[in-house]
Amino acid sequence: MNNKIVFICPFDLNWKRGTPYRAKTIIKRISERFEVLVLSMGDFDENNVNLNIYVPKYLPFKTFFLWLSIIKTLFSQKKQPIAIHCFTTTAVLPALIYKFLFNKKTKIIFEMHGISEFELHNTNFIRRLFYTLLDKIGCKFSDEIIVMSYPMKEFVVSHYGAVDDKVHVMWGPINLDIIPYKKPKIKEKFIVGYGGNDSFWQGFDIILKAAELLEKYKDIQFNIIGVPKNKYSDKKNIKFLGKVDDLRYFIEIADCDILLSTRIGEPVANLQYPQKLSAYLAVGRPVIATDVNDVRIIIEKAMCGTVIEPGNAELLAQSILYYFSLYKKQPQKLIEQGENARKFAEKNLSDRVIGDRLSRIYLGIKND
Repeated sequence: MNNKIVFICPFDLNWKRGTPYRAKTIIKRISERFEVLVLSMGDFDENNVNLNIYVPKYLPFKTFFLWLSIIKTLFSQKKQPIAIHCFTTTAVLPALIYKFLFNKKTKIIFEMHGISEFELHNTNFIRRLFYTLLDKIGCKFSDEIIVMSYPMKEFVVSHYGAVDDKVHVMWGPINLDIIPYKKPKIKEKFIVGYGGNDSFWQGFDIILKAAELLEKYKDIQFNIIGVPKNKYSDKKNIKFLGKVDDLRYFIEIADCDILLSTRIGEPVANLQYPQKLSAYLAVGRPVIATDVNDVRIIIEKAMCGTVIEPGNAELLAQSILYYFSLYKKQPQKLIEQGENARKFAEKNLSDRVIGDRLSRIYLGIKND
């Protein structure tokens, strides 16, 4: 029986961002059940084909050279895949070309991590139009579509003509096997944590403003993980820990008492899913998060934190003070919210659960 899955990842899987982490997590879990081939921009494992081809700087349209490399690799396979899983917009066109020219039975799974017309708003019009067209082609001709949130699903159905029952919402998968839950320890200081980058849609400046508002509280400390140390200096109540590997990342966020997700209220943030939220729930800590994408659904169902309006540093500071008060007077409530978070992650965000859903999609078994 043919059970081969090809993953197309037009990025470096070792890059410390949400998309590579998500892709690696899915690939590792799926490789336990299927034969896999990974096409990526950087070595990953023994199943990887490195797509890093040399393209002279003076040549335009470098994406076309990447596509040619992908198509050549696909056509050279002696064993045809039952499905090609395309991570991000750049991956989908060569997969569709392979399907229509070589093997119409191969399922094309288009995983959208964002909407190009919003994510590329600062680029030139031609580039934005080009990738928007790729999004629409992917939504029109792919067999199944994976999206990050219910607002994204609604958008691709209403604007790009995607068929509703072919669009599947899958929040960020997390490998719980490497993240055992541990109850928080009582420390000298109340640790407020953030684990992510400082891109504009992350609302990182709101965290810095909230920290400034709370400077007078000597027992509150902010730990920032994932932001380059050379861009910021430690402050009175802020400690920048820099970029770290995956295991260290989980250790550091688990050392916090409350965790923050402060994305701004605009289309990019409202349609995506913050991978950090899955990590936060996995380590079992309460979360203060802004009301974007599916965050409110998750936090309220999990009963593990507070949802606030985006862009409001004063409200963020007040929410932190509320949890600081619980930490001092009713620490068991913090522990209960953290335990709720972990239980939700085990039921809804585990890579095993999402791997089961994907496996059924590859095999043509509906599960939504």
